[in-house]
Amino acid sequence: ARAAGKSPAAAPSQGPVRGALERAVSAFSRIFDSASAMDPELNASGPALPPAAEAKAASADERDPLLGRLLERVTIDDGGDPARGAALRAAFAHMLKSPSARTLAERFIADGTPAVTRYTAVEGSRVYESNGRKRFYAPRAFTEWKDGVVEVRINQDYLESDPEFVKRDLPPTLAHELFGHGLWYARANREKVGQAFHHHELNETNARLVGWLADLELDGFLEEPGAWTYLADPARFLEGLKLRLPYYALTFSNAELARPVEALAARRAAVAVKRARLETELANHLSWNPVIDHFASRHGMPESEFAALRGYMKDTESNYRREIEVMDEIAAELDGVLARMRAEPERDSERYLQWAAAHPMFQDLQRESDEHGRRLQETVRRLGARPEDEPEDLIRARAEHWRGQVTFDQLVRMYDEDRAAHPGHWGG
Repeated sequence: ARAAGKSPAAAPSQGPVRGALERAVSAFSRIFDSASAMDPELNASGPALPPAAEAKAASADERDPLLGRLLERVTIDDGGDPARGAALRAAFAHMLKSPSARTLAERFIADGTPAVTRYTAVEGSRVYESNGRKRFYAPRAFTEWKDGVVEVRINQDYLESDPEFVKRDLPPTLAHELFGHGLWYARANREKVGQAFHHHELNETNARLVGWLADLELDGFLEEPGAWTYLADPARFLEGLKLRLPYYALTFSNAELARPVEALAARRAAVAVKRARLETELANHLSWNPVIDHFASRHGMPESEFAALRGYMKDTESNYRREIEVMDEIAAELDGVLARMRAEPERDSERYLQWAAAHPMFQDLQRESDEHGRRLQETVRRLGARPEDEPEDLIRARAEHWRGQVTFDQLVRMYDEDRAAHPGHWGG
C-alpha cells in the first residue's frame, strides 16, 4: 500500500546554498520544536543512556543468540527495578519470533546505532478495563533521537495491564519503535535531515507497518483495529492519524511538504470539525445514563446487572473527554506553528521542508514502506486473517465479563420496547 507519492529527484541547483540551508534549518527548529516531541513532558534534559553502573548488561541468550546480540546494542534501563528489565527482555525475546522483526534486528545491529529502552510515565495515560481485560488509553511508546542514541520510552501502564494484552501488544510495539522509527532516525541524522524525518508522514507510516507485520506474524491477529482501516484505505487512515496527537498534526506527506502552511491550515479546520463531532457523540453517549437509571429504579432491575455497563459508560466518557482535550491541544499547537510560519519574512522553514522532500533518503523510505505494506497484505491473505477475528482468550474474557450483565445492545432494545409499551415513562 502506498501512503504518499515518490519524491522527485533533486536537481543540484534546486536546494538552498549551504548558508541558506543552515539558516532554514535553524528557523524550522525555532518554529516547530515546541511541538516536535511526541510528549514534551518526557523530553527532560539528561543523558539518554543510564550511567554505566546502572545499565544492565545483556549476556548472550543460549536459546536465541540474536537476542543477545541485539541487547548488546540496546540498553534495557530498568530504573533500578529488575522486574521492569525482565519484562522488557521477555518482550524483546517474543518480538524476535517474528521473521520480519528478526530481519530488521540484524539490520539494526549492523547499523551500529546505540539505543535505550525504559518504562516511563505518560501524561494522561489511564488504565481501564475493556471486556474483562485491563489495558490503557494513551500512546504505547515514544521514540526520539537524543545525543546520538535512539531512545524508546515505553508507557509504564503496560506494567498494570492484563498479561495477555501485554504479551500480545508490547512485542510489536517494540518492533514499531526500534525498527520502524529508530533505524531511520539514525540514518536521517547521519544524512542531516533529522528534523524533516521527524515531521514526515513516512516516519509513522513505516513504523506502523513494521509493528503490524510483526504482530500478524506472531499470532495471526492484528491488535490495533486501525490496521484494517489502513489496509482498506491508507490515505483515510493517515489523515485520521494526524488528528490524534499534536505531534502527528505536524507531520506532512510529500505533497503537503510543497505547501505546508496550506496543509496545516486545512488540518486546523479539520480539528474544529472533529471536536464538534466528539462533543455531539459525547452528549449522545451521556444521554443513555438516565436510561440505565430508569430501568434500575422504575423497573426494579438489580443494580448489579448494570455493573459492567456502568463501567463501560464511565470509561467511554473519559475517553471522549480526553479526545476533546487532545483536540484543544492540537488546535493550540497548530495555531502557534501557523502564526510563526506566517510571520517568517523569507519563509525559511517552508523552504527547508520543500528542500528536504527531494532528499534521496525519503525515496528509500518510501520504497521500504511500500514493501512493508505489500508484505502485510500478502500475510493477511496467506493467513486468511479478518477484522472480526479475535484470539480465544479475548473471546473468553469478554464472555465472562458480560455474563449476567446487561449489554449496551440489550439496553437499546429494552429502551425501544419500553418506549413502545409505556410511552408515559419517556414523556411521550
